[in-house]
Amino acid sequence: MKKVVYTVISSGYDRLRAVPSPQRDIDFFVISDDNIDVPEGWKLIEKEKQKDPILFNRFYKINPYTLFTDYDYSIYIDSHLEVTSDLNPLFDDCIKSEKGIAMYDHPERDCAYEEAEKIKELGYAHYGLVNRQMNRYRAEGFNRLFLKQANIIFRSHEDNGVIHAMEIWWEEFINGARRDQLSFAYSCLKSGCDVLALGRHDAWYGNKYFKHHGHLRKNRSKNLKWKIINKLARLVKLDQ
Repeated sequence: MKKVVYTVISSGYDRLRAVPSPQRDIDFFVISDDNIDVPEGWKLIEKEKQKDPILFNRFYKINPYTLFTDYDYSIYIDSHLEVTSDLNPLFDDCIKSEKGIAMYDHPERDCAYEEAEKIKELGYAHYGLVNRQMNRYRAEGFNRLFLKQANIIFRSHEDNGVIHAMEIWWEEFINGARRDQLSFAYSCLKSGCDVLALGRHDAWYGNKYFKHHGHLRKNRSKNLKWKIINKLARLVKLDQ
């Protein structure tokens, strides 16, 4: 049984932290578009730099089985999260559940439609893209979509249902508002993939396995532009 933990860093967006030992039978990799120095416990996989760092990040985040073909299970973590202890017990719990994918609850919301409204409010995406995507989901009969925090993801690489769900998730991401949490539940429900709920988010509330740190860089100017546009659209009733 081969296990891998991995993260993705593009354009120097975050600072990676060392992995505590021991981590028996787990390999740790960081995928980057640059020859960065990595702290103790991590190994670097350098990939060709892409024009769009978000697409670079999300491709590997959503599609681990395309790169880690020799591994049975993976845990993806966002690069601003710190591993605080041995992850073998977490792997064991997820594997024993016999569900191919597991994620923590979102710390603030439990509905993807509520998340869509928050994304528009904060200026994380243009209101038109968000509305078009979510209205399509409603038109397909998905009147309720659960919400998970997509910064820690356990997956089985041999579960065909998970692979199918990830294929849908990637297509939804590249063709939608490019906020991956909006389409995750839709992708799982569409493919019939059952998700193991890991409960309250450990990186915020427990720190048994993970600790949350802020991003080093944020695109504040772009967010501000969309925030203003979205607010104006709401005021003149374009955002309905």
